[in-house]
Amino acid sequence: MTAEEAIAIVEQLLPQGRLTKVQEIVFRQSWARQTYLDMAVESDRDFSYIKDIGY
Repeated sequence: MTAEEAIAIVEQLLPQGRLTKVQEIVFRQSWARQTYLDMAVESDRDFSYIKDIGY
């Protein structure tokens, strides 16, 4: 299964129907086994914010 396929399934199950931009970043990069620190650096966002979104 690809990240795209997984996101499509998740979005079908979500009450609001879509992941936010940051949720999608965290999902995709988690799928690629990146750390929250890597995600924060790559997305130019605060580490604690990315960690909260991932939680």
